Amino acid sequence: MLYLKPDIITKTENLTETGMDTESDVKYKNSGLTEAMTSTLKSQLVNLIETKKVYLDNGITLEKLAKELNTDRYSISQVINQEFGKNFYEFINDYRVQEAVNIIENNKGKIKLVTDLIYESGFNNKVSFYKAFKKRKKTTPTQYIKEKYKDKE
Repeated sequence: MLYLKPDIITKTENLTETGMDTESDVKYKNSGLTEAMTSTLKSQLVNLIETKKVYLDNGITLEKLAKELNTDRYSISQVINQEFGKNFYEFINDYRVQEAVNIIENNKGKIKLVTDLIYESGFNNKVSFYKAFKKRKKTTPTQYIKEKYKDKE
């Protein structure tokens, strides 16, 4: 008995090199956002984040952020995903961890309690703060502070 394999089963090809859409393009192919709208929304988002520091609000949500930018949650989510390559919480936590680092550096080793950093940088709890900090800085906040100011003692 002889079996024939169709070409589709025996041929392999890299779909991204043959002009197929990337995962992000496929995900948002039905989106109403144009490139210009995406660019504008991105710059408005960065401006809002950096001037108003909305990430310090420990109750910030995608909906609240969208309302601040006078858009819908789907558009702002798409911009964060496409333009920054991360989800909303990763995006916000990047700014929060940087805020914690700024507080550490501006207080020149005078931070008594790491728990003060948690709330001052916009986090709700210790677990989320430590997890986000360690992911981005590859060390705990306490170790970071000790290492940063070990020569000052």
